Amino acid sequence: MKMKTLVYCCLLCGLQPALLLAQNQIETYASSLQPGNMMALSIEDVRSSSHLKESAVLDHKVANLADGRIATAWVEGAAKQGIGEWIQFRAQTQQICMRNGFQKSKALWAMNSRVQSFAISLDGEPVGTLLLKDNMQTQCVDLTRFKTLSNLPIVKLTIKGVYPGSRFEDTCVAEIWSQGG
Repeated sequence: MKMKTLVYCCLLCGLQPALLLAQNQIETYASSLQPGNMMALSIEDVRSSSHLKESAVLDHKVANLADGRIATAWVEGAAKQGIGEWIQFRAQTQQICMRNGFQKSKALWAMNSRVQSFAISLDGEPVGTLLLKDNMQTQCVDLTRFKTLSNLPIVKLTIKGVYPGSRFEDTCVAEIWSQGG
């Protein structure tokens, strides 16, 4: 069965179809929206393939993604920029939002690598690529752009590409949450 898929560019006012891609490939740009009606992910629901522990005090664990504080971050713990490292969680709504990079300060954000693209899987099924903008704004995506959902899925985001940091190779994500209701 041939399935046509579209690339979607998320604009501030909504999602607009952009161009047709190869079969079974969807790329979606996360829109830049301000947080509103944030719904924190439950810490037990968030997992990762690795994290960076710099010291007993500085532990950039996956729980930082769901602590409601953009001054903390999950930092992958693999060598280089963490291509292939992943985070996984159960979405609580059909829309997820995130703050990309280490957002404690503009200087730390620039010095550390940020995610450029994630391979996205919903309930274990690869469904496409999520492209992020290289900025400190909130970026959101409606998961139904990838697949019709009958339940709230387990979302797995695997790092495919990064925006290199000016000083460190570590790739960071400050926060992820479900938005809406």
